[in-house]
Amino acid sequence: MEPLKITGLLVDEYQKLYGVEDVYALGDCTFTKNPPTAQVASQQGHFLADHFNKLSKLDDLKFLATQEKQPEQIEKLHKKIQRTESTLLPFHYEHQGSLAYIGSERAVADLSLFQWSTVSVGGNLTFLFWRSAYVSMLMGFRNKVLVTTDWIKVAIFGRDCSKDN
Repeated sequence: MEPLKITGLLVDEYQKLYGVEDVYALGDCTFTKNPPTAQVASQQGHFLADHFNKLSKLDDLKFLATQEKQPEQIEKLHKKIQRTESTLLPFHYEHQGSLAYIGSERAVADLSLFQWSTVSVGGNLTFLFWRSAYVSMLMGFRNKVLVTTDWIKVAIFGRDCSKDN
């Protein structure tokens, strides 16, 4: 039997790469307990953006504390530093559910309602829910309009399968 091969970058609970200073990784290039899905990568991206903003604020406060000469101002800055440091929490993945298009204008959904409950549904109404979720996650108004109009054209005229690739 061949030994298990671990592929991916090892990161800590703050998405920081082990063994390297100030290098972070996210998504399916990392080796974590989380599944390698876009949902995880999206949450990691939002986490890192917020985390970097807090680290930047922390650096600014520490710099101001070294420049300040008045003891009462230094004390205020140290309290702000402590408050900011207390907000640096580790990444926590929260599964929001899964949606999948399965063809023939049908979709399936496995949605997490609460931490203890999931609902599994499928069919035509789930397909409409899948489409609305898909469009809502697109970036930019133009993309949303183009995808929606393309779906409308396909519904009216059907797919053009006459072209050879």
